[in-house]
Amino acid sequence: MDPTASPAAWIPTSSDPVDVTARIVVLVLLVSAGALTAMATLAFARWLRQKAGPATRAVIGKPAPPPWRAGDWACGRCRTINRPGFKRCQRCNGAREQFAMEFAAVDADPDIIPNEIQAGLGSAVTLEHNDAAHAQGMTAHWRLRVNSVVVGTAATRDGALQLLRAVRGADVVLFDPKGMGYAPYPLPALINAFEGAKLPYAGPCPEAGSR
Repeated sequence: MDPTASPAAWIPTSSDPVDVTARIVVLVLLVSAGALTAMATLAFARWLRQKAGPATRAVIGKPAPPPWRAGDWACGRCRTINRPGFKRCQRCNGAREQFAMEFAAVDADPDIIPNEIQAGLGSAVTLEHNDAAHAQGMTAHWRLRVNSVVVGTAATRDGALQLLRAVRGADVVLFDPKGMGYAPYPLPALINAFEGAKLPYAGPCPEAGSR
């Protein structure tokens, strides 16, 4: 067998039983090698995603964790946001007790509730609840965004209700009531939910439960 020849030349073409068996063995080896290569590539991609820093996330499409998630800590050596349970930075392996950054207390946000919030045709309107705001002493933990721009904030569910009532030009609002990801909800239905007795939000909030 000539190692410099193409792989196709390695496969015998005669009808001799020995050659047929050899042909099957070669084909099985080629298929197995391809499968092992694919598995190794997927395993390496999963490992890379777990260890990825901000620059790698931008290349492979892994979003950075939201910086306001309760308990997260920032590494002062490489500026990476790490999960609460990590004792070392997921990017540079720096020890948390040595490199964790400390931040000054954030002043409470004032409520910003416009009389009208214009959302143009095709705009994405999102109602957010910032769970970490309670621990950080921030009052305006409800935020309304139009195309990623914060256009209103509120400290209470009634304030969030006012924000929803002020929306003009949008039929649906993105909302994440159970921490399972944002989904579109009809604006009238979401307004009705906030007008009800029970807060339509399952995350940590002082106003959780019924009125």
